Amino acid sequence: MAILTPDKTLEPSKAYVRTPAVAGTFYPADTFILRERVDRELRYAESAVVELATERRIKANLPKALITPHAGYTFSGGTAALAYALLEDGRGEINRVVIMGPTHTVAVRGVACCNASAFGSPLGDFPVDREAEQYLLDHVPCMMVNDQTHQAEHSLEVQLPFLQQTLGTVPIVPLNVGDASPQEVGDVMRAFWDDPGTMFIITTDLSHYYPHDTARRIDDQTIGRICERLLPIRTQMACGANAVNGLLDVCIERDIKPVPLGCSTSGDSDQVSVAGQGRIPIADTNEAVVGYASFAIWDDSATHSHSSNPSQASGAAGAAGTSRASRTAAASHATAASQTGDAPHVPSPSDIATDLHEVGERIAHLHTEAHKIAVVHQERQERRKESLERGLSNIVKHTESYKKFSADPDNYSSDPATNTTNMIPYNAGEALLAIARNSIAHELGRPEQQIVTTEYTKWFNRKAATFVTLTENERLRGCVGSLVATRPLRDDVVVHALNAAFEDPRFAPVAVEELPLLRIEVSVLSKPERIDAQSREELAERLHPYSDGVILRRGKSVVTYLPRVWEQLNDPRDFISRLLLKMGLPADYWDDDIVAERYSVVSFDEPEK
Repeated sequence: MAILTPDKTLEPSKAYVRTPAVAGTFYPADTFILRERVDRELRYAESAVVELATERRIKANLPKALITPHAGYTFSGGTAALAYALLEDGRGEINRVVIMGPTHTVAVRGVACCNASAFGSPLGDFPVDREAEQYLLDHVPCMMVNDQTHQAEHSLEVQLPFLQQTLGTVPIVPLNVGDASPQEVGDVMRAFWDDPGTMFIITTDLSHYYPHDTARRIDDQTIGRICERLLPIRTQMACGANAVNGLLDVCIERDIKPVPLGCSTSGDSDQVSVAGQGRIPIADTNEAVVGYASFAIWDDSATHSHSSNPSQASGAAGAAGTSRASRTAAASHATAASQTGDAPHVPSPSDIATDLHEVGERIAHLHTEAHKIAVVHQERQERRKESLERGLSNIVKHTESYKKFSADPDNYSSDPATNTTNMIPYNAGEALLAIARNSIAHELGRPEQQIVTTEYTKWFNRKAATFVTLTENERLRGCVGSLVATRPLRDDVVVHALNAAFEDPRFAPVAVEELPLLRIEVSVLSKPERIDAQSREELAERLHPYSDGVILRRGKSVVTYLPRVWEQLNDPRDFISRLLLKMGLPADYWDDDIVAERYSVVSFDEPEK
């Protein structure tokens, strides 16, 4: 990754709205589905927050800072929700959020803002506090402007839907933290720390791709080091270590400690181990996983309160200064107040009794709500387990059928139970992927690789329906295919590879320099079969998550999702709602003209780049 020359000035002529880079992959792109998903995660987190509060592990007031993960919501959404659930009473109290995360695509030396005037999100655009950014550029040496490092960065973007559902579209200061010392990053935070209307979100994941039991041991050590403010946290332990170290530098100076809320891994199926409880059982100790944790930091000397003029960001920053200067000014003010003889207000016994009664009622209400949430959460987990088992059993059935029938292509249509995986031998995938890549390389005038297809010629000449999907840096780059077999398999792959690369209307044509970065997936579809369902609820019950591709037809409208979409929409109801929205219908719509069909795929994909 190239280290770019620092720029210290925001240019109004370069202002733009940053468009989401990972909507539809890390989190749902559809507004309705995304809002429902985030709200659901927050509801489930509320019961854990009540439990943490009952055990007096957390405080009742708003935190000054959070540490949250930034993976796809399927993996870390529950862990992130634990932190964001603490902000649901902060709307109107917090008028600026500084978000700081690592750089995954373009490296920088220091801390980088960008020229964006807003960050786009499916739930609404977030205004960027450019005055606050310019103040940082003018007063903090490690600050710089770098648009490229923000262009494809996901760590900040995935925080926005949670912010929207808790604080609303509050002004943000999005900062990518590159190579910088704890003191340097801490100075960025110190510039606004004493402003009561500002809070901080530091985002990091923990260990990456260790075996599950090893990952947990490493993560538990990292969580302990963060809680005890033991610098430095290494980037091998947490990808956002530089941002975390800056926060810990501030915590050490102010004598405050991060409070752990919960943790998980990508192998935990988004089930969070709440702080103070044991870890959930490991399903596969050898599975390579990514770790996640969330924390909250309270600083009673920097209590949140509603600013009289939240729009005056640079004025607030100037008043805040560094924490050392602010503490000095505050101490002088306190001394002057004591010399005037002013005394603090002492509540009367009746005031205290009224407050205690209200607190008691609130606790009783929270316990009732926590019980309801726990019941709903348990039902959800049971449904997910049931759906997953049903989907996996379906995959096993297809795999066993494949072994029996794949020897002869004439068998593939003779048994409806085997119209999927016996369509083509699994070991033909390498040749299919080479055909797809060569077709794109040929169009770009680049060398093609040698393909030996003698063994598979009879398969490649049979008619088949395929989809070709292109990704780049784990982001969708193009996806085109057909549901009905109209041409030989080889020709279908060539046509769809070219269309995915150069004709997908959602993307610009692939450039020659992108070719080495592309990851290609070829999916061979079975013949669709009708699903007998008279309602949305009945269709949801009949689907096999993680196995079924689904087609909805109504009149001349036809929409589909490949089975890979289950990774983002693992609830059948969400899956159906998104298909209906894709068709241009309301998410809760259903009538007798809608026809549902299922199909399965044999997918071949290249190794990760």
